[in-house]
Amino acid sequence: MRLRRISWEEMFNALKEIVSRIPKDYYVVVGIGSSGLIPASIVCKLLKCREFYTLSIKLYDEGKPPRRISEKPLVLAQFIPDLSGRKVILVDDLASSGETMRTAKQIIKRAGASEVISIVLVKKRKCKEKIDYFYLETDDCPIFPWDSS
Repeated sequence: MRLRRISWEEMFNALKEIVSRIPKDYYVVVGIGSSGLIPASIVCKLLKCREFYTLSIKLYDEGKPPRRISEKPLVLAQFIPDLSGRKVILVDDLASSGETMRTAKQIIKRAGASEVISIVLVKKRKCKEKIDYFYLETDDCPIFPWDSS
């Protein structure tokens, strides 16, 4: 498997471009932790949103390439208020199988969100979940600027 490095500048420019395509409205941003929190906080800042929440969901380890550690996504923590009637932007760094994003969407919808828009920096071609906005679709293993490898 090939590795694909993504620089801070490339990541920031990709998120700016994605945010420019999102309809202007008031959104709540939810980041999927841990590595999705960095792009989520940047999206939140670019949108000038004032509400940011987190979900901690684990399905893969932090290795490169990542190794699956569980049969199903493990919800470790969720800091999600009542979102009744709210529009939510859900952000992660990578959608590999799509299972983590699907689990996160279910949690957000159960909290009452009227709309969930999903953003990832990298979407793997094998991903089965619909991702609304992404920077790169590839089979390569991304190395994000915050990765220690």
